[in-house]
Amino acid sequence: DRSIDLVRVFLYEFITGGGMWAVAGAGAPAGGLLAEGAAMAGSLAADLLRIDGCHVEMLLDSRLPESVLGPIAGRVNWRRVSNADEERRWIQRLAGDCDATILIAPEFDRLLLDRCEQVEACGGKLASPDSRFVALASDKQATCEWLRRAKVNSPMGTTIAPGDDWPSELSPPAVLKPIDGAGSLDTRLLRSRDELHAIERTGPMRLEEFRPGRAASVAVLCGPHGFRLLEPCYQRLSDDGRFRYLGGAAPLDMMPRHRAQALAARAIAALPTTIGYVGVDMVLGSRGDGSEDYVIEVNPRLTTSYVGLSRLCRTNLAAAMLAIVGGGDAELSFGSDAIEFGPFDGEATAS
Repeated sequence: DRSIDLVRVFLYEFITGGGMWAVAGAGAPAGGLLAEGAAMAGSLAADLLRIDGCHVEMLLDSRLPESVLGPIAGRVNWRRVSNADEERRWIQRLAGDCDATILIAPEFDRLLLDRCEQVEACGGKLASPDSRFVALASDKQATCEWLRRAKVNSPMGTTIAPGDDWPSELSPPAVLKPIDGAGSLDTRLLRSRDELHAIERTGPMRLEEFRPGRAASVAVLCGPHGFRLLEPCYQRLSDDGRFRYLGGAAPLDMMPRHRAQALAARAIAALPTTIGYVGVDMVLGSRGDGSEDYVIEVNPRLTTSYVGLSRLCRTNLAAAMLAIVGGGDAELSFGSDAIEFGPFDGEATAS
């Protein structure tokens, strides 16, 4: 793998790295969230460790065993975290000491944004999206409005407060989601106006027109001199109106692939410049010309697609990301074997 001018990388993943200490009432990490976080962090760490001379620093929730990230457990430098203050101190110390910092955390409740700001405040060098981009992309209403102003297809929608009636400008069916949600958390399809009042709402939410199509995502590696589009992935979502993420598959056929990458390119070009890995979620409609393809959300962080893309990539995806973040170019090559990957086991299998 291509050598780059880095010695130490601080890789922070919220679930495994002690972030749950800062969430009031949360217990020890467990279940699908833990498996998904461990899969992303483990896959990225393994790729980083393949870079000649690269050392990886990570935090580990003291309630978890070192084996949580699998084979790389004995090859990274761990710092155990036993409370929220300790997590914050280690983030600031390691971000200040390391040559690059990559943050993976949910967008809701400012969890990702706060940690971005901590890294920037201590002079750390982010190799993941900066706080300005994270602040915009974490607000689903603001992101879609930004894209629509730039003539990028994104669902029409509006912000509704608790107790608000169904807005006159939207007709059912529509999708209700938190303004700052991560993934499909608390997202649901409403088929009638009456359903809105049956849902307990404690804060502002986004209600947007439902756009049918096949769910897909495109990961983009961003740098100061441009961006590189990765292979699109299909997303498997539950069909119960809750849009739960059930995993992904790649690669796409030629025409959907071109449509997905073209839409992602327009979205990233329209948004503020940033660095690092960004995921663009979309639906691909029934028209072959792409006129019914819509950007649904922009994820300002590594996504679970990285697990599958890393397996599909013939070169080193992490090395490419860091090279592009540093203002250079990178060789990227992907295989053509069909793979499927899931959020709960971190496995990617050829089919």
